[in-house]
Amino acid sequence: MPANSPADGIFALATATGAAPRAVIRVSGTNLCGDAPRWLPRGWPISADQNAVAGNWLWFGDCRIPVATLFFSAPRSATGEDVVELHLPASPPLVEEIFTHLQNQGLRAAVAGEFTRRAFLNGKLDLAQAEAVLDLIHSKNAQQAVAAAAVLGGGLGRKLQIARAALVHGLVQLEAGLDFEEGDSQDLSPAEVGAALSSAKNAIARGKLGEQQRWVEQAEQWRIALVGAPNAGKTSLFGAITGQAALISDIAGTTRDRLQAVWPQPAEIRHQTRPWLLCDLPGVGGEAVDPRDAAARQRLQDDQFDFQLCVIDSADARAQLTTGLPDVPRLVVVSKCDLPCQLPETVLQEIHQQTAIWVSAEQPASLTALTDAVVVASIQAEQQHACTLRSVDRHCRALEQAHECLNQAQKWLQTGGNQDLVAEEIRAALMTLAELVGEFTPEDLLDQLFGEFCVGK
Repeated sequence: MPANSPADGIFALATATGAAPRAVIRVSGTNLCGDAPRWLPRGWPISADQNAVAGNWLWFGDCRIPVATLFFSAPRSATGEDVVELHLPASPPLVEEIFTHLQNQGLRAAVAGEFTRRAFLNGKLDLAQAEAVLDLIHSKNAQQAVAAAAVLGGGLGRKLQIARAALVHGLVQLEAGLDFEEGDSQDLSPAEVGAALSSAKNAIARGKLGEQQRWVEQAEQWRIALVGAPNAGKTSLFGAITGQAALISDIAGTTRDRLQAVWPQPAEIRHQTRPWLLCDLPGVGGEAVDPRDAAARQRLQDDQFDFQLCVIDSADARAQLTTGLPDVPRLVVVSKCDLPCQLPETVLQEIHQQTAIWVSAEQPASLTALTDAVVVASIQAEQQHACTLRSVDRHCRALEQAHECLNQAQKWLQTGGNQDLVAEEIRAALMTLAELVGEFTPEDLLDQLFGEFCVGK
């Protein structure tokens, strides 16, 4: 938890750092809007809730800067506190100057994840949704992003609300029956309690199914793509790395279909990262040689990969680095290094400005440096990936535990067992679900979760 109380005013840049047309500085705190005349420029109009006010701020002596302010009064804001956004040109010196001004007015820079943490503490998000914010930030493909967005949108929370409402109803029925004198409890309807248990189990099962699907999507292999121009040497490298035989031809467009095989990992990281799946893709660039080649290239646009090996033929005097690729981490691989280098000087300069590995499919020893570089990239990827897996694993374990409690409650109910035991299992399931959404959460778990966010989230 930050040293300051949750009620104090915080600020952070909500957009990317660096020069750009627009920067957004987000400020959050208790009574921030009411206190705005103190920290906004003198005479700056205070807007009604969720309205924008634009004007010129006087900074750097007599320099006027166009700024728009957006006001979001509590509790109708992202954090549940008063929130004010400052929209201005993304000039790094200007942003730093405004940061200094805000600090001089008693506000402080937010720590990592503090905005989302305040939203959680103020009931704007449950813990599963807060975790989904981090999952969405770290999503590597559309499927992962959609799955995280569904949790952030309250998909899991709504299923848990149905389950908890049914369990509370069943528990009320049981406790009402337990208050009767012995022999007078015939008014209690076991069927009604049983229906509540079944409803809760169904809702929990649907939630667990969704989280298990997220686990499958997150825990699958780490997908590495070999991309580059036709005949750049991708398929030869694919065969040398994986040991899988593949058709190799000097005719462009031969590799029309995606080839894939497991890339054997070094023993020392085999249990630290997901298995590596290497995919050899159709050549990109130039004109397709026939309709089948065109169709293969079109399928390439729909593929999702975690890492790219951008292959360029060092023996090709006309070779260029591939452009227009998806925005995922990549490494330049200069192939056929056993042959005289024919690359243009301008291309060599581009290569030297990036992380590049020189390899030859004919020299297996040269692939060691490539494997070492991929090891580093995969470990970095796992550090982010582990955050999502931890949250999904926590959800699955909690849902499974609640499900087991309800299974036991149904067994007691069906065998006519002690109704106290049925009630105790329901209470245990309710407590587990409450912990899942963060109603009872250890402080160290919150520190770990929100500490992994970037500043401004």
